[in-house]
Amino acid sequence: MTAFIYNIIISPIEIIIENFFSFFYYNLQLSIGSAIFYVSFFISLICLPFYCRADKIRKEEEAKYSELEPYINKIKRNFKGDEKFFLLNTLYRQQGYNPISSLRNSFSLLMQIPFFIAAYHFFSNLELLNNHSLWLIKDLSMQWFKYKCFTFYNDHS
Repeated sequence: MTAFIYNIIISPIEIIIENFFSFFYYNLQLSIGSAIFYVSFFISLICLPFYCRADKIRKEEEAKYSELEPYINKIKRNFKGDEKFFLLNTLYRQQGYNPISSLRNSFSLLMQIPFFIAAYHFFSNLELLNNHSLWLIKDLSMQWFKYKCFTFYNDHS
């Protein structure tokens, strides 16, 4: 199942990241640090419409909840137990509000996860970064990161 998810979601994003990196590093002959910066910048630009849509959904959700909030507080203050539960459900149903739909606010965060995974996979397997330094980082190959974060997996195998 994870291979299917990787092939359908992560791999195409990784190919996009690879193409951007190749363009900036090989075609424009920028430094590795500049190429990584521009890759992250252009990936952010690609994701911008999704972020805007997620922000619009969040604002709509907040507006809908702020309309209901006085009624919700009144019900919570005056009723208890099953009666409170049923009155809140009735209020939500009458106003077309679903409390679970507030999870849509996390869409922008969930959308970023495949990009983070693809970028990590691409850059951690990029041989070009071995023994290459950038500002305060002495080695961009991330071997220290892999060792510190994932050693407990190897110990229990």
